[in-house]
Amino acid sequence: MRITARRLALGEGLAAAVPEMDVVAETSVAHPAAPIALAVETAERPQLLSLLLGGRLKPTAGEVLVDGSSDTAELRRRVALVDTPGTSEPSPGVALRTVVAEELAFAGTPSSRRATDAVLTQHGLADHARTPLRAVPAAPRIRLLSELALLRDGVEALVITSPERHGGDPRGWFGEVRQIAERGVLTIVVTDEATAALLRAAGAGDGSAPAADAEADPEPEPTAPAPAPAPAPAASTTPEALPASPTADDEAGSTATASATADPAAARPAAQEH
Repeated sequence: MRITARRLALGEGLAAAVPEMDVVAETSVAHPAAPIALAVETAERPQLLSLLLGGRLKPTAGEVLVDGSSDTAELRRRVALVDTPGTSEPSPGVALRTVVAEELAFAGTPSSRRATDAVLTQHGLADHARTPLRAVPAAPRIRLLSELALLRDGVEALVITSPERHGGDPRGWFGEVRQIAERGVLTIVVTDEATAALLRAAGAGDGSAPAADAEADPEPEPTAPAPAPAPAPAASTTPEALPASPTADDEAGSTATASATADPAAARPAAQEH
């Protein structure tokens, strides 16, 4: 499964509730990927970004694709929001047993007390059945709510919102999240900068990139320099042979030759007188 957000934003400019960003998250059962840690600041941005990635909120700009499709209904069906304030966060004062029963019913599975207690026992939380959710430690809380979300039909990805708000060492609950991701579940944690840095140091991926960098044209590959043109033939340094200027002797010879040709008799020596 692959989720891609391109130039995703909510609002514009400096006042944008979610500034423009790109997100790439991908995994498969055959090649499971580590959870992705996305960092956004301010109190509301983690919630808003989670809603955008889950298809529950329409962006001002950009889009979110699931396996290359822009079908928002498919995105909502395949992505579950986990513990997202104002959306999927259970009431903090409700007993854990009640929270589990409601989640089981929402997933369309048996939600009787017996079924509920079986789930609590499975996750080692039987002693917390009557504990208000707010008092449940962060790691088992996040693990339980994530597993309950995966019971819903068609869910293949989880977006976990601001789990650091429950306190404790983030690396503790990150171990629970990583175990889920190792099963091939696409897992995105939307958190703040400090927590994201800790998670990345613990092995989380970074699926975010500045939009400008993602859209920039790739650097052209270096090409071999064009061959230099063949040099022009060098000019000869030896002057071409020119007809020699006739000398006085040459002129005399030429005159004699011309005279002999014109008068053969003149060319013969005169007969000696006897």
